[in-house]
Amino acid sequence: SKVLIVMEWCGEEERRRFQMFPEELVGDVTSGTKRQGRPLWCSASPGPDMKIFTPVRAFRPSQCRWVFEWLWGSVMPILLGLEACSRIEVVLSDGDPKIYLAFEHHQAKFYPNAIHGLCVFHLLTKPLNEFTTLWLETEPECRNHKATFKERLCSWMTLGGVDTEEDCEISY
Repeated sequence: SKVLIVMEWCGEEERRRFQMFPEELVGDVTSGTKRQGRPLWCSASPGPDMKIFTPVRAFRPSQCRWVFEWLWGSVMPILLGLEACSRIEVVLSDGDPKIYLAFEHHQAKFYPNAIHGLCVFHLLTKPLNEFTTLWLETEPECRNHKATFKERLCSWMTLGGVDTEEDCEISY
């Protein structure tokens, strides 16, 4: 039988675009979505027009720590370029320590200007969806508070979320 250890790729247009606009990089793994069930790493970055593009994709052999060490310490600097990686300001991921600890291990060498943060879904949406209390579910006047709270918090963290003075005032 044939075994795929790992496959990483970056298109020329995505590489060029990332080298022009490397300020933000978001990355996560999808599991079990491919026919062979291999994890797929996808990174994403916004351009100046706020349109998202995908600089690096990777079929992973697993989600073990060594795989993310290799991703942050070899693959990203090679595919995206050392200079572009050094200009990254924000790296967002989910709360998987294998991802963010591997990033932090290589941060000083390859990503000196970057900080790590959690994505909105993993920071707010997932915990809020799991948050329930009896009064929140039974009291009519409280029923929509969770949705409103989530909407307001997410608006602060969405690209172009709080744009105007009026939007800012509504958020308070």
